[in-house]
Amino acid sequence: MQDIQLHGITAGSNMRGRRHFKIFVQADEPSANNIGDIWIVTDQAINEIKTTGRQPQSPRRDDVWVRLNNLEYELSLDKANDLFYEGTVHTLYYDTTEESLVSELTDDNLLLWENPSTKAYGRPSHVHKWDRDNVRWNRLEAYTWNGEEWEQISSLTFYLYEEGTLHEPWELYRTGDAATWRATVEFRDDHMYLSGGAQANSQPGTGYQTGHGNAVTANPIDVTNLTTLHLRYTLTVFGGQGRMYISDVASSPSQGNSLLYARLDNNRDKDEWYSFDVSSLTGEAYLHFSAWASLGFSANNGYARLNVYEVYFE
Repeated sequence: MQDIQLHGITAGSNMRGRRHFKIFVQADEPSANNIGDIWIVTDQAINEIKTTGRQPQSPRRDDVWVRLNNLEYELSLDKANDLFYEGTVHTLYYDTTEESLVSELTDDNLLLWENPSTKAYGRPSHVHKWDRDNVRWNRLEAYTWNGEEWEQISSLTFYLYEEGTLHEPWELYRTGDAATWRATVEFRDDHMYLSGGAQANSQPGTGYQTGHGNAVTANPIDVTNLTTLHLRYTLTVFGGQGRMYISDVASSPSQGNSLLYARLDNNRDKDEWYSFDVSSLTGEAYLHFSAWASLGFSANNGYARLNVYEVYFE
């Protein structure tokens, strides 16, 4: 297929033309011919490869989507020039990201495709494969040829936990001065259950005791080429918090020693997906979750109950 889907000026339709890069789909390293050639590392069956700047609509099983970033178009208006511009303008540049005309093209963009009236420039980016059974796009490993070597542009979707399936080992533990009786942490049928509790001491003014439920990946994760952490959970708190850390320490993470810290939304047991940008992170790190307990406002008890259903990076 020598076309790309042109978005922004053609409502997503295909236009006939010549593509300037090749796409190799194979497990073994190919011999590249052009800067911008793409190597998708897989020996799995695929259906159709779609090269486009926006997520394809109504994908079919095993369709592959090569995402194109920073798409810009050069439109030759020679034939319409005299009618619209009285002979003074011959070329327009259109930036699909800004959805506007621009005065010039981005310097480091590649010529991806052309026909007699239009040229498309951009950069190949992440590569996905449609998983019809689970109704989602999964990331594939892929590289682009920069003239000297294959440069990675996409990494495999990296699952850590999925509704009872441990794709990677986890360690569950409890912390706090009353951990053994105020915190629970365990794997249940389709989720990780973490709870923490806090209770005021019987003697007024003497503080309170807490227990916190925690989970951490048993092995460090190389986050260098990952861009997004996807998390599906439910959380209910009263005085407590649900916390997530990506840290280079295996235990006792804190906001100060973490590469990424997030206080999870109290969604009151509403099952929802959340995404976190990790594209700036590099090196190896551990992923932590914590049901952190403290006292509720004007109360002698507090709690946090966190159910983690799915976690994956891409």
